[in-house]
Amino acid sequence: MRLVNSSIKRPVGVTMIVLAILALGFVSFRNLSVDLYPDIDLPIAVVATNYDGAAPQEVEELVTKPIESSVATIEGVDTIQAQSQPGNSLVVLMFSTDTNLDNALLNVREKVDQVKGFLPDSAGEPNVLRFDPQQMPVMWVGLTGDDKATLQDYAENEIQPLFERQKGVGSVGTEGGVTEEVRVVLDQQRLNQYGLSSQQVMQAIQGSNRSASAGVISRGTQELQIRILGEYESLEDIRETKFKHRKTQ
Repeated sequence: MRLVNSSIKRPVGVTMIVLAILALGFVSFRNLSVDLYPDIDLPIAVVATNYDGAAPQEVEELVTKPIESSVATIEGVDTIQAQSQPGNSLVVLMFSTDTNLDNALLNVREKVDQVKGFLPDSAGEPNVLRFDPQQMPVMWVGLTGDDKATLQDYAENEIQPLFERQKGVGSVGTEGGVTEEVRVVLDQQRLNQYGLSSQQVMQAIQGSNRSASAGVISRGTQELQIRILGEYESLEDIRETKFKHRKTQ
């Protein structure tokens, strides 16, 4: 009752207090920051391994299953999800909510190091990653057209650099496109005729399709770096690849 009586006796003062509170709330609301992805530490760890050139069945048997069996014994693991794709293995571990994620990641790395020696030699190094919602993309931009290879080239060389130069952009990635490739089909009879194997052809192509440094020359007070360009630029360059072969009788 005293508050009501005081408000009736001093209407101007009460009005000023209310206006001050409204003004303070309006200013605070305008300066209030909005975070679409708040700082949340999700108890999720990911083990990613590359195995280039391997089929999903090989990835499953030689990479995914050994890693999955090794990390399954870690304390606090609630659920394990494994995914095997051509050339790529992904093992997702979900821990209970009361698990210390830093200690859990250390245990995962120890288990992965123990099984790393049993993986194929051509498999890449297993990477243990922490799932961070802040690394998820906040915007997707789609391109449509008939020539997907041209769209891929335009996205990588035009759109992606443009977005990367914008203020506040952390990273930009390109997904779902089609990259042009050249497939070399070998004639086994011709290989036998020249005494060549498919491995020799592959090594010759890889050795020819690269640039190299040829040293440094001095020109007055300047030192010039010499670089020999040897990367393929056309199909004709591939046809002109030189091979070493032995003569057959």
